[in-house]
Amino acid sequence: MAATAIANIVVPKIFSPYVVERSTTLSNILSSGIAQRNPLFDEMAGAKGKLFEMPYFNDLSGADEVLADGTALTINNITAEQETAVKLMRGKAWGATDLASAVAGEDIMASIGDMVAGYWARSVQTTLMNIVDAMFVDNTGELFSTHVNDQAATDITSSMVVDTMQLLGDNSASLTTMIVHSATYAKLQKDSLITFVRDADNNIMFSTYLGKRLIVDDSCTTSGSGATTEYRSYLFGDGAFAYGVGTIDNATEVDRDTLKGEDVLINRQHYILHPRGLKFVGSVAGASPTNAEMSAGADWTQVWDNQNIKMVCLIAGV
Repeated sequence: MAATAIANIVVPKIFSPYVVERSTTLSNILSSGIAQRNPLFDEMAGAKGKLFEMPYFNDLSGADEVLADGTALTINNITAEQETAVKLMRGKAWGATDLASAVAGEDIMASIGDMVAGYWARSVQTTLMNIVDAMFVDNTGELFSTHVNDQAATDITSSMVVDTMQLLGDNSASLTTMIVHSATYAKLQKDSLITFVRDADNNIMFSTYLGKRLIVDDSCTTSGSGATTEYRSYLFGDGAFAYGVGTIDNATEVDRDTLKGEDVLINRQHYILHPRGLKFVGSVAGASPTNAEMSAGADWTQVWDNQNIKMVCLIAGV
């Protein structure tokens, strides 16, 4: 009879797709629609290279002209711009010894395999919030100043949130999800401003505020302390970020050191998480940007019109 090995627990051929799909399910941000999986971005994430340019034509503009006999119309041109997305290449390894499993009375490697999807869901969510910091914390450019409603330490109110949504003008209805710090969430609860609804399948209940789905994440940036603490809350529209996961060689590998009695699970991810309407212009020290590099405002520049970029920020107290 053959001994149980790690290959009996984790099958590499099915493990990586399982992690990707389950990560999407476990992440509140990804499942909310803020970051939408896109086949084009899947393809780019699995392709060679680090930066991917996405050119597009700007919309036609300018006033029309009155027709008149003998007068020629003015010939206008069309201009082009491009978004630039950057590929994120990340990995993680976990291991356990036979002795550790024997002492614990549990198959530690099997437990690790069950938790990998949750780990990557949290990791992607952390990266997204670092990119948000680049826009609303470490930047004073045109987009970010026009998309921020700074109420300092004044306690958050519904009127403030409505004013923040109105920063997008007639495109404010495109905002569907709000991410808040737990302290802000508690304030909204005390004010009885949160309602709870079930999803379309009547299975999962989630909280809403002013008709927007609420996500609580304590990585929302704060500043100050005590009664003067300022909390950043963010509103996003569906597809504010494009998300792609690449198919890569050796995405999942297993190894065993027989002399040490140690099993190892290695998981690698190549993915793109791109804020629509922006261009990554930063220089990267390594093969792929770190979260710190992704959070640097100087590494991003705006290419879409303000109202087409579906994200705004409210700074307020509680």
